Amino acid sequence: MLTALLLAAAALQDLKEIARTLERAKDKAGYEAGAYQAAKDLAGMGGVEAMELRLRLFDDKMETYRGVYLRDWFYSGMQRFGDLEEAELLIDAARSRKSSDLLRTLCLRALALGSGPVPAKELLGPGFSRAPEPVRREWQHTLGALLEGGRLDFGKRPPKDPRAEVLEKLIGASPLLTGLMQVDDLSREQILFLVDAAGNSKDPGDRAELLRGMVGRGDVSRSYLLALIRDGLRDPETGPRTAAIHAAARGRVYDSAGLLVQALEDAEGRFVAEIVDALVELTGQRLGWSPKIWRRWWEERGGEWLVRARAGQLDDSDRGAGTGADEERTAAFVFGIPVDSKRIAILVDGSGSMLADKLGDRTCAEAAAAELDLLLGQLPEDARFEAVVIGDEPVRAFGRLTAANSKSRAKAIAFLEGFDFGGTSALYDVLVAAQRIAEVDTIVLISDGGGSSGSHQYAGHMLDGLEREFQRTGVRIHGICVGKDAPKVRFMQDLAAATGGIMVQPSG
Repeated sequence: MLTALLLAAAALQDLKEIARTLERAKDKAGYEAGAYQAAKDLAGMGGVEAMELRLRLFDDKMETYRGVYLRDWFYSGMQRFGDLEEAELLIDAARSRKSSDLLRTLCLRALALGSGPVPAKELLGPGFSRAPEPVRREWQHTLGALLEGGRLDFGKRPPKDPRAEVLEKLIGASPLLTGLMQVDDLSREQILFLVDAAGNSKDPGDRAELLRGMVGRGDVSRSYLLALIRDGLRDPETGPRTAAIHAAARGRVYDSAGLLVQALEDAEGRFVAEIVDALVELTGQRLGWSPKIWRRWWEERGGEWLVRARAGQLDDSDRGAGTGADEERTAAFVFGIPVDSKRIAILVDGSGSMLADKLGDRTCAEAAAAELDLLLGQLPEDARFEAVVIGDEPVRAFGRLTAANSKSRAKAIAFLEGFDFGGTSALYDVLVAAQRIAEVDTIVLISDGGGSSGSHQYAGHMLDGLEREFQRTGVRIHGICVGKDAPKVRFMQDLAAATGGIMVQPSG
């Protein structure tokens, strides 16, 4: 007993010293006086006092020097909550209007990502159903995930049907239905509710997210899924269209093969390759890029193939070797990466490393401008683009997608060549903003993979958030990593892989 009391007293003394160090971290000198290590140490500490400290200091560090490094450690510590009391603190901070939207969102996300129990009464209480949309969406997602994971604690006097009570809350919180999508074994009426909402939502991100959530569910009929894929393939927005293509192939919705062939006939830019890849994955046929060849196969052999596919009788004889007899596919290139999009955002790191680091005999900034010039010169006449430098906020050359003609090409190069590199960069936030630029379906990211301001800088936190964003926008991210730091290189690799892009690390 005495040993335990001594250890507890020592831990409390350590926590007080950590608090003093973090409270002093209001500028560069304060940060460099041990604040980073203090935040890291705090992340590994459990208990109510440690959680209260993280939550109290989080918003105070929004504008301080290198505050993003401290806040990411606070967020890591939030995810390690161990009991109901700590979970209640997270819920209180998430519910409070005095908290920033970022803190409210991350508290809820920490509840879902953690492993401890969460009090249902507090999470179902007032304050969330009328919260701003980012918070409300996260609350729904978390509530559904906790219900499905069996981590909601209903106390000593649980309701007669706890599951029904939570589902009623989630359904009543429409039109945001991300929480309901986390729950398995819904009733037919609840599935119809989701299908109807997916088709009628005005938010393309919701349409995409709901369609992706339908794939792999045992309680969704093929007819419902096929209808959603048909609508998604016709959707003018990148998010739902990408979700429909992925759902058709990965959900093995064989009846959608004809819809994909039809979509291929109308496709352009990156969607040509994406639809062909889905057709190959779904049918086993390798017929190249020509819509005419795919149409001929579908009309001559598709019916017979579909009968066997529905019956689960496909074998190696159904996997075509391919003819290669279609037209040659063309693409522009940047640092060797083929870019087949006609709606592109080029993002360039705005930090000082772009001037300090070299690619061959050029600075990274010079190499980026030269490669951008080459890329724009290869794009088709109907392509449009935007150039963005990653600062504390997006610094855009045009403010919209613009035609890739000689005039805008010269303006974009002059924009990069005249930029004053050297500030901090909010990589995560600018990537999120770029994915939401109207009509953009592809991002070319030239960066060392690190950020020094904004919402996140830790690779794991950035990747989690950006993967979530991809589920809604469908925007592909190609990465050109101009740094050599191994964790940052891995982040760039993982980001490209998660969004269907390619990552290269040029040497000169």
